[in-house]
Amino acid sequence: MTELVTNVDQVVDEAATAAAKKAELRSKRERILAAVLPHSLDATPNSSYIKGLLCTTLTIDNATAEALIVEYKRFMLIAATVEHPCSPSAMIDEVWHLHVSEDSENYFGAFCGMLDRIVFHEPRRNSLIDPKAAEYAENFKSVYESLFGGPMNPRFWQ
Repeated sequence: MTELVTNVDQVVDEAATAAAKKAELRSKRERILAAVLPHSLDATPNSSYIKGLLCTTLTIDNATAEALIVEYKRFMLIAATVEHPCSPSAMIDEVWHLHVSEDSENYFGAFCGMLDRIVFHEPRRNSLIDPKAAEYAENFKSVYESLFGGPMNPRFWQ
């Protein structure tokens, strides 16, 4: 009987630890998001250089570019706080390329500093390269929906 009580206590302790870790991770994500969302991707404050490049490169308007940049920041938040590789959509990847190539000091300095981690750009992962890619993608989607209260915008996540 003592062994059963010990096992139950251990399960309860493990559940409490898991719940505390989950709450801590959510709090960390909320803190990072609050810092990252208002952060400019351009070194010059109030500049819209990267947004302008997106408009030209992707043939989109300013409002769409702004929404795409928000999605990029959401992607980066998740990529920085999960324990597996994350693959962006083609549009999100374009923002990432521009951010790293047009202002690497901002990207590797301030932006990754807010993420509490450098997120290195890796080639797009797929099931041919990584057999766990589908599992990673499903986990990413689950985290996204939990954090942002709804599905990923198909306009940006195709």
